[in-house]
Amino acid sequence: MKSHLKNNYLNYILVIISVAASSLLKESVLKLSFQGMWVWFVLLLIFPIILAHVVVYCYMLIMGGSYTVSSEGIVNRLRKLKRSK
Repeated sequence: MKSHLKNNYLNYILVIISVAASSLLKESVLKLSFQGMWVWFVLLLIFPIILAHVVVYCYMLIMGGSYTVSSEGIVNRLRKLKRSK
């Protein structure tokens, strides 16, 4: 287990960043059930060669989740933050 985590820590960091971005940005939508999260991490442990985002996208295609980010929304949010300072 430790060797797996040592070899694939970047995949897990990518997953954490994706989840954090989806919770911070109103323009993004990430729909995963609690049970789906377990399936997701089991897939990552079974197939360590596959990148984390590929596993997530495949899971979403199969289980019906979705993840979208609007670049226009992100730019508008950054402009509002700049104006508010």
